[in-house]
Amino acid sequence: MASPDRPRACPNCGTEVASTDRVCWRCYRPLPPPTPPPPQPKHRRRRRLPTSVLFTAVLAVALGGYFWHVRSSPTGALLAYLRAEEAGDVRTAYRLLSLRSRMMINPEDLTVTGRKSATTPIYVVRSVEREHGGAKVTLDVTVAEPSGAAPGTSTVCMYMAHEGGAWRVDMVRTSQAQANNVMIGEHGWLRLWLGGGRK
Repeated sequence: MASPDRPRACPNCGTEVASTDRVCWRCYRPLPPPTPPPPQPKHRRRRRLPTSVLFTAVLAVALGGYFWHVRSSPTGALLAYLRAEEAGDVRTAYRLLSLRSRMMINPEDLTVTGRKSATTPIYVVRSVEREHGGAKVTLDVTVAEPSGAAPGTSTVCMYMAHEGGAWRVDMVRTSQAQANNVMIGEHGWLRLWLGGGRK
């Protein structure tokens, strides 16, 4: 391919002619115009993102990770519910209840039963048993006594329901399980009564 600054050959007779010639000096035939060189690619400067955009992206990823953890983990949803109930955040606590629980419990009930303790309970998850459509979470709850006495620890079982891709607290099933444990559990009054009657 000929360029404007180099000699080229006449397409009719093959005679070498200058790049600026318009007619071949030997055969007097017109010459085609020289082919211009291909354009050089332009280097584009990379535009830097503003700091506010980067900060917003990092914040969105952090919040998304937190809500994904709450939605994807029964323990994450349960601890978020307990913390919201403890802080008096009725709106968040009510949102983390299962659909069946929200049909049975009013938001005003959460306000009444919300913890108003001066000390912050410590929650330690003992086990998580996955069930069909839900999970059973067993955790130890340690509460420090305001009088300065040794903190008391109790074991609590809470049931979770998996609804719409999110874990929610099933207070209805939790209450039923607690009632059954009081009646026929290991230390239930019915078991103690039957055991005492056999003696």
